[in-house]
Amino acid sequence: MKNTLLLLLLIPFLGLSQDLSVNNLPKKLAKKAPGTIKISDQLSIDKRPVDESMYQEFLQSIQSYWNDERSKEIRSNSIQEILGSSNNGKMNQPLFTKMLPTALKSLDVDKAFKENNSSLFEVATMHNPVVGISKEQAATYCKWRTDMLFITQKNDKRWSDVTTPIYTYRLATEEELTMATAHFEEKNRINVILTSPSQIAPTSAKSYLSSNDYQVFKNSSVVEITSESSENESNIFRCVCEVNYPEKR
Repeated sequence: MKNTLLLLLLIPFLGLSQDLSVNNLPKKLAKKAPGTIKISDQLSIDKRPVDESMYQEFLQSIQSYWNDERSKEIRSNSIQEILGSSNNGKMNQPLFTKMLPTALKSLDVDKAFKENNSSLFEVATMHNPVVGISKEQAATYCKWRTDMLFITQKNDKRWSDVTTPIYTYRLATEEELTMATAHFEEKNRINVILTSPSQIAPTSAKSYLSSNDYQVFKNSSVVEITSESSENESNIFRCVCEVNYPEKR
């Protein structure tokens, strides 16, 4: 029961809750990286930039569990050991503070860290791209997302019934973002958004979220963070996912 609850909790982390059920999860994920659309057999990319609700899941995971040390444990420990471990008090508060985007820098960190279930962003803007993210924050989010999928695979015995790729989320390079835009333009699967990320009205949010097209913001104030961005740049970001297939036995 505990393992099943963990799997259900991880669904939002991976961007799966909108179009996948738990019952068909392994089979679906054998075909594409969670939350992404394919560029090639080896690379896929997020359909849209990471939004506030997704980034909040990341911050709440830091509050309750995840950090660099736990990331190492996830790779070597059994699922029982992973589920049985917990944070010691404020151990993760420095990391939590470091990962806060610009918009949340005025937050009462002590209070927010203790109130794990409270919303850090405004409810009305939860589906807008999270802004004011640094390169380090974005890269850490992608690493965390890789770990969350690894736990899901490790936790669910049904993965043994399908040949599933090894997924690694990371920041895109400038070349990969350019390649993605060209790829989806050619396939007529691109939606260019001229407003700023913070101006997605509630009336248009549903079509923005449900679209299967590649969503790109074209605005002079918008820059997507890549692996080549400088450390002092901050804006919106998305992950790419490397797909590697294990050798057949």
